[in-house]
Amino acid sequence: MGVSTGVLMALLENSVVPSRTDTNPINRCPQTVVDQDDIEIFKATYVSLMKLAQETGVHFNVLKKQLESANVPLAFDREKISGRFYRRATLPPI
Repeated sequence: MGVSTGVLMALLENSVVPSRTDTNPINRCPQTVVDQDDIEIFKATYVSLMKLAQETGVHFNVLKKQLESANVPLAFDREKISGRFYRRATLPPI
């Protein structure tokens, strides 16, 4: 998904990305599993500031200032999820 482990854990803990517990086929221990379809839905709905900077070719600091001046809201509470994510549907043309 291109996010840090801490951000991914926050997304899972806050049920932003659906997950389930399944048994690891090798060691038979329980593990958290995210279905590929759910990852694709998340990536189609949300974009991180860094990913958006890559997609647009605009430096992330410049892009952040543009989004803030356009009053584009963050998709998630920064207290719960430390990464900067935006709903793709709310983004202005860049």
